[in-house]
Amino acid sequence: MLISLEWINDFTTLPKISPEEIGRAFTRHTAEVEEVIVPGKELDQIVIAEVLSAEKHPDADKLKLCKVTIDGKSEIDVVCGAPNVRAGLKVAYAPVGSTLPGGFVLEKKKIRGVLSNGMICSERELGLGEDHDGILELAADLKVGAKFKEILQKDAEIVLEVDNKSLTHRPDLWGHYGMAREFATIYSSPLKDFFSKEWRAEVEAHYTDEQAPITVKVESDAACLGYFGLSVSNIKVEPSPEWMQKRLIAAGLRPINNMVDIGNYVMLELGQPLHMFDRSKISGKQIIVKRVSDKQNFEALDESVVELHPGDTVVADQNQALVVGGIIGGTNSGIADDTKDIFIEAANWNAAEIRRLSTRIGIRTDSSQRFEKSLDTLQTDKAVLRAAELVLKLCPDAKVVGKLQYDGPDLSQTKALTIETEVAAFSELLGVEVNKEQICTTLESIGFKTTPNGDKLSVVVPSYRATKDVEMEVDLIEEVGRFIGYDNIEPKSPRVELAPTRLSKEKQLFRKVQDFMVMRAHALEVFTYPLTSEKALTKAAWPNSDQCLKLKNALSSDSELMRPSMLPSMLEAIALNQKQYQSFRMFEIGRAYLPKDKNFSEERTHLALVLYSRDKNQYIETVNITENFLQFCNMPAALLMHSAKLSNPVVPVEWPGAHPIEYQHIKLMGKNQGAVLSLHPSLLQAYKIKGYASICLLDVTDFVSASLKDKLKFTPISKYPSASFDCTVLTGKRDEVQRLIDLVRAIGIKEIVDVKIVTCFDLSAEDNAVTVRTTFHHPEKTLSGDFLKDAETKIIEQLANAGFFLKS
Repeated sequence: MLISLEWINDFTTLPKISPEEIGRAFTRHTAEVEEVIVPGKELDQIVIAEVLSAEKHPDADKLKLCKVTIDGKSEIDVVCGAPNVRAGLKVAYAPVGSTLPGGFVLEKKKIRGVLSNGMICSERELGLGEDHDGILELAADLKVGAKFKEILQKDAEIVLEVDNKSLTHRPDLWGHYGMAREFATIYSSPLKDFFSKEWRAEVEAHYTDEQAPITVKVESDAACLGYFGLSVSNIKVEPSPEWMQKRLIAAGLRPINNMVDIGNYVMLELGQPLHMFDRSKISGKQIIVKRVSDKQNFEALDESVVELHPGDTVVADQNQALVVGGIIGGTNSGIADDTKDIFIEAANWNAAEIRRLSTRIGIRTDSSQRFEKSLDTLQTDKAVLRAAELVLKLCPDAKVVGKLQYDGPDLSQTKALTIETEVAAFSELLGVEVNKEQICTTLESIGFKTTPNGDKLSVVVPSYRATKDVEMEVDLIEEVGRFIGYDNIEPKSPRVELAPTRLSKEKQLFRKVQDFMVMRAHALEVFTYPLTSEKALTKAAWPNSDQCLKLKNALSSDSELMRPSMLPSMLEAIALNQKQYQSFRMFEIGRAYLPKDKNFSEERTHLALVLYSRDKNQYIETVNITENFLQFCNMPAALLMHSAKLSNPVVPVEWPGAHPIEYQHIKLMGKNQGAVLSLHPSLLQAYKIKGYASICLLDVTDFVSASLKDKLKFTPISKYPSASFDCTVLTGKRDEVQRLIDLVRAIGIKEIVDVKIVTCFDLSAEDNAVTVRTTFHHPEKTLSGDFLKDAETKIIEQLANAGFFLKS
């Protein structure tokens, strides 16, 4: 939003300080000023010159050879193409070497064979407007050689630019009068009661006893919060006066004609949008605010055609829609050059509906931006009266016909918001001493009414601050705090007791999981979305996807379901990362949402670990890491051989994405709560994953909620060495390597402390060579060679008896 300081001075008196200092003060107390715009600040080198002569160029019909002077003595040759250049004219002259707005540097240049020394400038070349039809004509009494910048800035509109987003919560600041209220409080300057009861009475004196030619009707279900209208006859459409055009341009709007400009002027002054109707184009002598009942096309003032849907609110006559309520008018009701009679509309609209409709039809106007901020309906009639005052001022022969028309909610029943507070609350929250007088003075200067009662205050919030801004005691404290100045409040450390916080059982486990996965499993943590889609579940061949928890208001079809498992998400992550890396390890602690009859759906905490390699099977390594992890976290768990008879809520046995052989269940606290498996080649192919991927998926929800005691037992490091025995045996392609581990453990040698698979080598089309490593240890002695030899023999015999012979 652009704020004209000259306009602000109409309502209060700003101190005579630099615009930059005013901007800094507004930033400290109200909203951030992004830029202070001072016209002509880039025009240091431009000077006032007088055209001594302007002769026709011998080789160009539209060019003239001019002689100008900037000191009254010397003459400078300049080639100029402006049709209005003539002898005796005072102009803005840019000498050679001048830098014009936009960074353009003037140089000596031949134009049709004649050397031009500088430029006589137009409005656009000086960055002062869009006029480029001729050079800028200056007052005849200006002194030749004077700095153009100094003369320009005497009457310049200095403007502060404030980002609209910083005013979203302040609908009262979308007009200059509301801004002036802030400046008046900042500088302790009186705010002129410009729109007083006396002013209202003067405008209403123009009412007549005639029947209003246009009446208004607001249907009860429309998105209108109140609609005012006034008829004026015998107006004349012509350009608006220079003072009005100047202010509109300074505020970023283009002047059109006096009637349209009055509407824009009042909007910028009071923050209330208006619409001017050509009364002759309104059929049936009545304005009706209603919702449309069927689809229809509407041609807007910007010549776009939008499609209105049933339920959209419009302003209509008896035949057609004239305005999309609160957003934009139509071509069938706007002011034309021959308009004689007008109807001035000012209304208020439901903010949420305006925002939704504006977004849907793709049109966002100055009006819709303001209505989206929740304007105050009680200020609406003031805008109509102000517009009528300006119409009568600019068109002396105009006449108000009838009285102000209104329909909508009964505004007399609107109750003012009253907030009860205590004086001590201000000092306590702000951290600086604030007395009752200071509180009352500050609040009353911005329109609040205060009633002290001892150490308590009763504060009535003005209607223009009660729509969405001020709601409770802390809002009042904020108002006082910002005018005291946050820079005047001494920063102090909070007076609170600092005590360590014990981590929850769940958080402790998560920290332990992260420590193991990063430092021992050498995996990176990833985060995937808990939202998925029917398409993603189908791609992963996930069973019973129709039972998933579905969102009613999904942002897109790709995020319409809460995931029943982390597997589809991890598959997408594998597919993405395998494009960049030959191998990787990653893990995630996330949520899955499982169907449950009684509670509709249940949120479960899952842990997923993925090992991927382009050229090496990762299943055995995944199993080893899983076993070490379960031991590290002291989980009462064990790995079980895969069987179709065993149910598994984490990885359904009917899921075709699991490898038929490389699969083990994780039994945690007596229940199957997870699985370690390799992904089936056909599933990897569906995701275009080249290589091998294994995954461990574990549901830790019950383990966390059980709050089991930590059974970790500390023992001294043994003084006696351990011994390992590796043997490589032949297995069939479909033999499960877990069976080798179970066979060795079944021997029952108590000195066996660990059995694991070291390697699995693809020997031939029928056989694999699997190396089993058995570790022996006794805590109180060194194991003898005879014992080890006997144990090794028993292992070899046990494996041979089961059909697993040593590889020769």
